[in-house]
Amino acid sequence: MSTSSSEAWSKLSLDDLEDLISWILHREGFFDLRSWDEATELDGSVILGWRTNLLDGEVKRRQCVILSREYGKRVSRKALQEDIGSVRSLSPEITIVATPSVVSAATKKWAGELQGSIGSQVVIWDRDDLAFLLDHHQDLRLRLFDVPPTHDFFIKHLTDRERQFVDIGRLFSSDTIQESLVEGCRIAIRQSTLVTLAHLLIGLMRFDKGHTRRLFAEQELDPFDIAQYLESLVGRSQNKIDLKTVGLKLSSSFRSVLDTAIIITKLFDLVELQERVLLLAILMHPTSVSVNALNQLCAGEEPVILNALVESHLSTKEVELLLAAFGPDLKALGTQGVKSLWNQFDNIDKFDDSVYETRVIPLSEVPRGKL
Repeated sequence: MSTSSSEAWSKLSLDDLEDLISWILHREGFFDLRSWDEATELDGSVILGWRTNLLDGEVKRRQCVILSREYGKRVSRKALQEDIGSVRSLSPEITIVATPSVVSAATKKWAGELQGSIGSQVVIWDRDDLAFLLDHHQDLRLRLFDVPPTHDFFIKHLTDRERQFVDIGRLFSSDTIQESLVEGCRIAIRQSTLVTLAHLLIGLMRFDKGHTRRLFAEQELDPFDIAQYLESLVGRSQNKIDLKTVGLKLSSSFRSVLDTAIIITKLFDLVELQERVLLLAILMHPTSVSVNALNQLCAGEEPVILNALVESHLSTKEVELLLAAFGPDLKALGTQGVKSLWNQFDNIDKFDDSVYETRVIPLSEVPRGKL
């Protein structure tokens, strides 16, 4: 459902709208946010906060008042003026009116010209503006409107080391990898707020026909059954936390796998990240409970899938490059060789995406104190 449609916004409760505005403010750089409890006459909320202005001649803070307001289909200038006037006693430098209603360009221009008479710059965020902002906060958009995130958002906005991904469009251009990332994101948001290595592995099992499915079939295992099992495993092991309160996070193991996959992509001199490389990077992280569970389902402790991947989908030259980069003393990538290769990653992160990793660093909640 499009976030530009009136039907989508009409399904939001007033509390959902207020939470959404609070989150957008927080993520867009407003700080010291708090509610104004005296705003009892308004059918909506009033939030006070600050914003640093970096684009004028000097760096300075500006006091802001943000009104979250539902006007219905028609937004009259009289109603806007009354709402803006109700917070005039706070003497804000900027007054923002956020509404899911549609506001005409003429009315927005009129509001922008009020500064001379009321002493505050007036800005209106209407439905189209909020939809535009939600394009940059797609986890909130998915939560409220059930619009799946794009793979670009999944990678760029959810990893705190995005500067490593210099050319996202090229590296992640494979349709299968894009589908796997989005699938993992969907599952994570439905079950919890932490995206783990297991979510990525599940996506590959469901969409990668050429490598992941084929390797499982060779072991007489159904990748769809195993994907369902892993999804159930992750669902049982993680605490469900309100996405609007915590936000969506990547586990340390997920980021580590992406780092490894990109290193291997460059090592193999590939144009884009390939499914076999991403699967290889996943299987090279043995401390992951999902990888351990996978190996046990296949053949006990022996990394059968990893061995089969190396033997069937890597060239002799690529194996040599792996040995040189990750295991200079290894003689081969057989069972023992793979276990030794795994040891290179033992110290990357001790928590990984195991059943014990339910710790999520929460974003600050908007305080509800009086001014």
